[in-house]
Order: sequence, then C-alpha cells, then structure tokens
Amino acid sequence: MRVVLISAILFSVPAFANPDLAGQLRREFDNCVYASVGKQWQANPRIDSSLAAEVGFQSCATEEQAMSTLLYSSNTPAYQVNATIVGIRLQLKRAVREIMADPVAYKKKHGG
Repeated sequence: MRVVLISAILFSVPAFANPDLAGQLRREFDNCVYASVGKQWQANPRIDSSLAAEVGFQSCATEEQAMSTLLYSSNTPAYQVNATIVGIRLQLKRAVREIMADPVAYKKKHGG
C-alpha cells in the first residue's frame, strides 16, 4: 500500500507542473543507483547488497535532490517529500537485494 501511495505522490503531485519530468527524474535516479551498484558488485562480488545500495544513494544525491526539488516546487509538504524519497529508496534496496541474491531468477521474473 505504501509503495502505491509513494508512487502516486511522485507521479501525480507534480502532474500539474510537468508529469513527464517526474517520470524522467525517477528513471534517472533508478538508473544511477543501479549503475553504481553494478560497478561496486563487479569490483567486489562479495559486497553486501544493502551497503552497495546505500553507496549508490550517496553517489546519486544530485538525482535524488532533483526529485525532491520537483516535489517541493509543487507545494508538496516536507513530510510527503521525505516519505516519497524513503519509499523510492526502499523499493530500490529491495530490488538490489533480489538481483544480487539470484540474478538469473530476477531476470526471469522481470522479463529479462
């Protein structure tokens, strides 16, 4: 339920401003985190998935700030902005854990 709410906030609150921009910023953040995690995993195949994700979030702070700025510019209350960003991070962390635990199963499950 929270994931739906968080997605709704990110994709609908700024709808009156620029809905395409919200989606673009989310994709850029996701891609940045996945790229960072991938590079870390290649360098150290035994890296902890949570650690890799957290380092990825730090590496992608600019993209995260862009999402927050868009939400703030749409007059979204700070608590909703924070909840949205935390929800996005949790979604990505779950995906990173799933991918790193069994890349083949993840690829099959998600149509790869």
